[in-house]
Amino acid sequence: MFEKFWESSINVIMLAQEEARRLGHNYVGTEMILLGLVAEGTGLAAKVLKSMRVNLQDARIEVEKIIGRGSGELAVEIPFTPRAKRLLELSLEESRLIGDGSVRTEHLLLGLIQVDDGVAARVLENLSADSAAIRAKVTEILLRKFNRYTIEPQKSDTGILIMSKPPIFETFTEKSIEVIMLAKKESRRLRHSFVGTEQILLGLIAERTGVAAKVLKSMGINLKNARIEVGKIIGLGSDVVEESIYFTSRASRVLDLSQEESLLVLGDDYIRTEHLLLGLIREEEGVGAKVLKNLGTDLVAIRTQIMQTINEDEVGISARVLENSVTNLAAVQTQVMQTINEDKIQEQYLQGNQSVKTDISSPSKLTISKLLEIGLIDTLAECFYQEEKANNLLLGINFPKRYQPNFNNFGTPFDFWQEICIKIESGILDCKSSQAGFELIVEQALSFYPSSTKLTEIKQRYFHSA
Repeated sequence: MFEKFWESSINVIMLAQEEARRLGHNYVGTEMILLGLVAEGTGLAAKVLKSMRVNLQDARIEVEKIIGRGSGELAVEIPFTPRAKRLLELSLEESRLIGDGSVRTEHLLLGLIQVDDGVAARVLENLSADSAAIRAKVTEILLRKFNRYTIEPQKSDTGILIMSKPPIFETFTEKSIEVIMLAKKESRRLRHSFVGTEQILLGLIAERTGVAAKVLKSMGINLKNARIEVGKIIGLGSDVVEESIYFTSRASRVLDLSQEESLLVLGDDYIRTEHLLLGLIREEEGVGAKVLKNLGTDLVAIRTQIMQTINEDEVGISARVLENSVTNLAAVQTQVMQTINEDKIQEQYLQGNQSVKTDISSPSKLTISKLLEIGLIDTLAECFYQEEKANNLLLGINFPKRYQPNFNNFGTPFDFWQEICIKIESGILDCKSSQAGFELIVEQALSFYPSSTKLTEIKQRYFHSA
């Protein structure tokens, strides 16, 4: 079961075990999990409980009033009570109903309030925290998050149905919007009230004319086989499909990653179908990526094929030339050659050839906000998500032990790596600059994961040897 738990949820369970030991009990009950949810501090559950005025000190007092202190003779392995086990099962069920099957802290909280005969329920009642209000608050926050990606028809002043796009969809091309609409159709076909990464994949294939569809077709992926694989994994939903279909958290992340691919990696102003596909293959734990793997497709090969297709597309150069309002044939030829030469010069410069004269300025000092923007901290958190892995990387860059924070004190690997980068920015490494420090950590990370496309892209785009 715990393999589906996020780091923050695992942390909640560990904190619950600590609370059991603190109270001298040889079990973890619903009340300890409640204390763990409050103590974790960073997850959605902790924030909702805080908004209900539930704090750790008061919750501990109420728990001790009800169960008292134990004998203090503790076993090495502390078991869960039957009600706590039921809570965990309910949280997994909640994650499937309103998410992607990964158990987050909000799912634990929703599972907890369903065990209304547990000690935790009595504690919440004593603290005047209503279970119905907690569920309503969690649902409100999740819907607000999902609705960032909801496209629904609305009536104009003339009564004609039009498509109203949230901010993220403003930069989507018509083909990408078509992919999203086809993904929603696939959800309804499967009788599901959500769009997951698998429906986005089916939408990309069904669209047929975009770069993504062409790349997938060239790799032997067709709609019929993809639908069969999706059906095998998620099956059919209920007969009742909600009018408004939301995006799962993994699908939402695909949209965020596609925007990142568009702006940061490929330097495009619009999100095209190829960006959606690049975002989809980066969300490797999503059903969409699993379907591609089941069909014998290598995710790295997809990225390579997309890049090759984009590079071979002469339309890109033609569009750039025409934007400069060049109209006669001779001028067009001159402009094309100038564009190509500029590209070559810029590429050489970015790869570290400082003798090349170019208008490109040297990469500016990287700040924490820039590292967040380019996805370096996210990538470190994804690759080095365990204490042992994190320590091995930091050992390779000679990070001073006396300044190294405790990995287990952070709610998520992302929070840990953000703190590490803040310390590197402050000049804690024995390097000539924080820029050199960040380059060192990227190079060391690549030594562990040489096939990481994201780390390679960050190195090539934002660093060059002095």
